[in-house]
Amino acid sequence: MADSTKPRTRRQRQRRDERPQCRGKCADCVYLLEPKRLMDFHEGPNGPLILPICAHHAESPGELREVHPAQCCANFRARRKPPERVEVQQDERSDVRFIPLTLRMVAIIDAADYEWLSQYRWFAKGMDGKYYAGRAERGEMIMMHREIMKPPPGMVVDHIDGNSLNNRRSNLRICTPGQNNHNRRFKGNWSGFAGVYPQGKRWRAMICHRGETLYSAIFDDKIEAAKARDRKALELYGRFACLNFPEDRSNIKGQTAK
Repeated sequence: MADSTKPRTRRQRQRRDERPQCRGKCADCVYLLEPKRLMDFHEGPNGPLILPICAHHAESPGELREVHPAQCCANFRARRKPPERVEVQQDERSDVRFIPLTLRMVAIIDAADYEWLSQYRWFAKGMDGKYYAGRAERGEMIMMHREIMKPPPGMVVDHIDGNSLNNRRSNLRICTPGQNNHNRRFKGNWSGFAGVYPQGKRWRAMICHRGETLYSAIFDDKIEAAKARDRKALELYGRFACLNFPEDRSNIKGQTAK
């Protein structure tokens, strides 16, 4: 049985090829005027038929034209959808609050900061492989963690636990850019530990800063090398050191103090 939808003549095929490539429906187009602003009414079998108006149709550019919401044309341009934010249930008994962001993310803040921070609409801003809470004001980007801590010029705000959306004051500290770099989280290597690299059948623990090697030692075991690297990092960088075993921080402090 022949396909009745297939063009049978050259003219029919030409007309098919001349049709605009539909990328979306008129109802989703940015050039469709809002129904409350301008509409045409026609009598239909079930009462008045409301046809929206297009301001930039491919067949009549610059003219207002009635269109059907399901139609399309070559000038289609998708409307920008409003950012989606999750609904968050706040526990009034807790000292923690959550601010909904775009991309279905949330920022964690102190309950004491919730009233003044919640009056703004915050979004998730991706930077350096992480997401931060931010908002725009008069063309300027304002980051939540900086607005909370208000660091002086030339200083930055460090997230102690590495979670860039945890903006509780106990997790934020003002520091220099260099100190902030020392607390950057490990991204992975052959050993699985920060500052530990294979050296034949053994393991080398290293700490480098701005191209200068500050510490280097060889160990038989990579865990032993990782702990030695942690001790030296804590000695060099103090509370800003990013450790392979953060749970041992207090024990390492006691050992270095001796």
